[in-house]
Amino acid sequence: MDKDGKIVHEWNGELSATLNGYLLENGHLIRMERDVDFPTFAAGGAAGRLREYDWDGNMVWDFEYANEKELMHHDLEVLPNGNVLAISYELKTPEEAMAAGKD
Repeated sequence: MDKDGKIVHEWNGELSATLNGYLLENGHLIRMERDVDFPTFAAGGAAGRLREYDWDGNMVWDFEYANEKELMHHDLEVLPNGNVLAISYELKTPEEAMAAGKD
């Protein structure tokens, strides 16, 4: 969007985008995406994949973090050095949660 709220550009990917995406200084878009083939569990904001697209919609980076016990979700942060932080669920059994202090 421009400063007046008009759409300037759109990216369309093959997967479902989840929640947040960010425009990088180089004009690329980075966002979390949900692949329906990934294992998942009952958790909101499930994603499992990070992808970066250039201005023309070509995927230039793809990172997957999804299995039966761990799953990226909701948001990411690109650090000044280019590293990316992402929030992740880690599935625990009730016994593991109680041993960790869950009441």
